[in-house]
Amino acid sequence: MRLDTRRDQQVTATILDVAALAGVSRTTVSRVMNEPERVTVRTLERVRAAAASLNYHPSAAARTLRSGRTGTIALVVGDISQPFHGALAQAVAGEADRRNMSVVFHDLAHREERLVAVLDKLATQGIDAVVICTADALDSDRSTEAMAILTAQGIPAINSLGGAAVPGMLTLGLDHADSSHAATVALSRAGARSIGLLLGNPDDSYSRQLGAGYRAALAEVGLAAADRELVLTGGYSFERARAAVAGLLDAGTPLDALVVANTPMALGALRAAGDGGLSIPRDLMLICCEDVELAGQVSPGIATLAVEVATSGREIMVLLDQALQGLVPVPDKLLPVLRHRESFLSR
Repeated sequence: MRLDTRRDQQVTATILDVAALAGVSRTTVSRVMNEPERVTVRTLERVRAAAASLNYHPSAAARTLRSGRTGTIALVVGDISQPFHGALAQAVAGEADRRNMSVVFHDLAHREERLVAVLDKLATQGIDAVVICTADALDSDRSTEAMAILTAQGIPAINSLGGAAVPGMLTLGLDHADSSHAATVALSRAGARSIGLLLGNPDDSYSRQLGAGYRAALAEVGLAAADRELVLTGGYSFERARAAVAGLLDAGTPLDALVVANTPMALGALRAAGDGGLSIPRDLMLICCEDVELAGQVSPGIATLAVEVATSGREIMVLLDQALQGLVPVPDKLLPVLRHRESFLSR
């Protein structure tokens, strides 16, 4: 408590008081209280000293993101059977557990009508926030209307796939174009000259991001713009990706490298290459733009170039922290990391 001498009564110190005394922003104080590992030791000590001098103690509600709320967030994923969605669910649940929060899961099965129904339901179920992880369109009229109803009630929602802003939603500070761009450049530097791109659904936001980075990289390294036949669609599934790559190889189309959207499709591409008698990575190199444990557990191991799932999970919860405390969330820029495995080795 601090003493207000003007009225001779005690007034509870706030996060603004701590920020002013420590000479930092409200966001920094929030990070010190909830994610101390994300600030420097000097800043940590200064903020904690200011909080101690003001006898400031964040309430249990603030520490768990609740601020008088239910302590429950919803995680909505496009397809829970996908390895990435399962990994992100685990990361978000772990971060929520650190804050004594609960997570409820909803699987969309890639159906827009399911997304609208889930958003309508969540608006009446007393959840504190919504995390949405799906490559499906979030900016349709129906989805936007449902999202507006949700956010009008003070329930923040975050698009965990990043990219272009979606009306009414917070957006994670990542762009998957960074991954496909870096992967294409790396493959080119390793000697590849016919680099293909294997997408899930060319019309969704994730694929558009990957396509933009891929084409920018081809121009940057001096390779001709990709022929349409080198941009394949694999439906985010093993079998469709296997068939797409097999068809390309059977047609005799030159192909010595692939940038792939997800792990099941990477496995399908590797199967097609093996069935076609190609050696990995001598005849065909491959880099996947998501990183899950499965990529390192198969043989040959799948090289990945992506933002780490644990990093995304932490940043999602930090942004929700800020939003639920009435702050304006400022996302950090998240950068992809290259993991060298057998599918990509310098020739």
